[in-house]
Amino acid sequence: MSLDLINTEYFIREIRTCPAIWDIKIDDYSNKVVKTNAWQEIITKFVPDFNEKSNWTKKQNW
Repeated sequence: MSLDLINTEYFIREIRTCPAIWDIKIDDYSNKVVKTNAWQEIITKFVPDFNEKSNWTKKQNW
């Protein structure tokens, strides 16, 4: 999926649902595991087969 095809407004709404990504006032903001899991959830909403891709492919595309 090209980044040009992502609906920016939808993406921002999804980010807002995960305070661990953006809210520096909460403890989870500093928790790498929680933050990684939050990003993983968001990515799979935009790239449904993301978890099936190899680590190399994930790094190349994102």
